[in-house]
Amino acid sequence: MTTWPAWQTDPEAPRLRVRSLLGAIVLAWISPMGLGVVLLALSNTLADASEAHLNLGIAAILSFYAPMFSWIGVLPAALLHWGALRNGYGGWATALVIGLLLGLILSSYLGPLAAIFAPPIAIFYWWVLKLFDPQALRPPPAT
Repeated sequence: MTTWPAWQTDPEAPRLRVRSLLGAIVLAWISPMGLGVVLLALSNTLADASEAHLNLGIAAILSFYAPMFSWIGVLPAALLHWGALRNGYGGWATALVIGLLLGLILSSYLGPLAAIFAPPIAIFYWWVLKLFDPQALRPPPAT
């Protein structure tokens, strides 16, 4: 049995600590900025006028400024995932589906980048939660 449950988690597991939840929300919110810095450094190593340099530069700028808008999806997604976790459905696939659905909904307001950034941010959020509080996200016991 894997320790990374896709859908179901143990409903009898210890409650998720608020500190872990807030830490995962903040890291999921600002993590695209770090990705933008890395992409900008890669773009600067290709300091010619090639298409790869321009594409990396555009991706770096979009990633760097993503936290200006990503909070609009990260906060409701985290609250929905927290509710699912309390009911025993807090797996990584649950976080992914919540992120994808909210990204698709928000893409009608914010543009298609919301749907592109939402799934990776949702998986990163779940992974940080798993690192911060592994017992709260343990799989259900085998029957």
